[in-house]
Amino acid sequence: MADQASGTVVLTGATSGIGEPDDIARIVLFFASDDSRFVTGSEVAGDGGQVAGQADYQGLPQ
Repeated sequence: MADQASGTVVLTGATSGIGEPDDIARIVLFFASDDSRFVTGSEVAGDGGQVAGQADYQGLPQ
């Protein structure tokens, strides 16, 4: 199964590409900088929108 799936990527996030290590590094640099001084207790999903694309919106008004 792993051999069949290798090389296949399904992009379902908000971005149209695969993340690079530099993308995560920029998030880390932001939180290490003074620019994030007003941010407390936050969790950031550095996944290019994967989590947002899989949100369950059942029961919400449309």
